[in-house]
Amino acid sequence: MSKRFPLTLIVVLIAALIWSIPFWWILSLSFQPNDILQKTTSNTALGFIPFPFTFENYYLLWGQSFFDWFLNSAIIAVTMTVLATILCSLSGYAFARIDFVGKKIIYPIVLAGLMIPGELLFIPLFTQFSSLGLNNSFTGLILPRLAVPFGVFIMTQYYKGVPNEIEEAAIIDGANRFQIWYRIMVPLSIPAMITVAIVTFGFAWNDYLWPLISLSAQDMRTLQVGIALQIGARMQEYMGTSLAGVIISSVPTIILLIYFQKYLLRGFAIGSK
Repeated sequence: MSKRFPLTLIVVLIAALIWSIPFWWILSLSFQPNDILQKTTSNTALGFIPFPFTFENYYLLWGQSFFDWFLNSAIIAVTMTVLATILCSLSGYAFARIDFVGKKIIYPIVLAGLMIPGELLFIPLFTQFSSLGLNNSFTGLILPRLAVPFGVFIMTQYYKGVPNEIEEAAIIDGANRFQIWYRIMVPLSIPAMITVAIVTFGFAWNDYLWPLISLSAQDMRTLQVGIALQIGARMQEYMGTSLAGVIISSVPTIILLIYFQKYLLRGFAIGSK
């Protein structure tokens, strides 16, 4: 086993290096002048060494309502993450620990949501939210994304593994269902909840199609929509600026993955049981 470990580590490092090549290439191009990139994207060392080096692309972003887009995306992603994680935890507790009428029918229906492409729902969602006057609003962007079947599955699997004795002791002490969930289950399920939160945040932060369809007001644009429509539309002229926007937009999710990776792995391990 010990002899195989170095070989396994080498293979993993090589695979990680190959998968990271596009990121490092984009990072390098984001530090090269736009006028140079109009001619070529491989000045030196296949484009991985930015030459000539410049911060101009990042400066140009701030003149493109970039901060407003960033703020809109942050508000939507954080709100959606908090609400969806709470709903998934409540739903998972109900499916795992409470017997109610229709439970064996409702749970498979919820999981069936994993097999339905979200794009199929865009037309009815747009029509419904338009009739309610919720387009071009944070509410219209957040509400359709609060249903997270993956999160419900993860939380249900976790709560099924909690010993019954813990819940029975709390009931004997006079705790109701909500108190059991809030005071006992939530503290015990932090790794699973962090997993759901990271996945939900990454999905909300990088969501492009629904905001593109739902939004028409420029001041409500999210980061992904703003980069694509206002900067990406002039990609050939401002390639470096567009790629700089891509790099900045990826920073929050990268930080979360690095900081909470141990919880993420534990959460996926729980869900696979």
